[in-house]
Amino acid sequence: MVKKISILYTLMILLPFLLSSCAEKGASKKPMKVENNKVFNKEVNDFTKFWKEFKIAALASNKEKIAELTCFPFIDSYNQVYDSINSLTSRNQKEFLEKYNLIFTNEVLAAIKSDSYRGYDSTLYTDAIGLHDILLVAKSNDRSKDLVFKFNNGNYCLSYIAYYP
Repeated sequence: MVKKISILYTLMILLPFLLSSCAEKGASKKPMKVENNKVFNKEVNDFTKFWKEFKIAALASNKEKIAELTCFPFIDSYNQVYDSINSLTSRNQKEFLEKYNLIFTNEVLAAIKSDSYRGYDSTLYTDAIGLHDILLVAKSNDRSKDLVFKFNNGNYCLSYIAYYP
């Protein structure tokens, strides 16, 4: 009986330490938190710097700068599913520049101007973006033009158009 009680006390003492240890290991995998369309996590400075440069270039219609800030291939996930003939997927900068005006519509530019972006949302059943991605939410009438920015090789880049299953 005494042995059972001593094991129970030992477990009661060690359990909080074990739980806090597990919580700390998982802390680095927490999604970005979003508050008033601003992203808060350790990558916030990287995205903020990227966003400032991206926004200035987009609003000035500096297509070449936007192409430099884009990862290739740039994927049109939406049209890969719904309309592959009219896909905006671009394998390289040349193709991207040819399709630029179809990607950067008035709705997309309005979303950029108003900083309508967010990080991963764990409250959604299935979010269209990954844990460390940023989604620009463009309210488009005809189809999804929500742009996704990924953290790639130490920098953010425009990566693809989101698809919502």
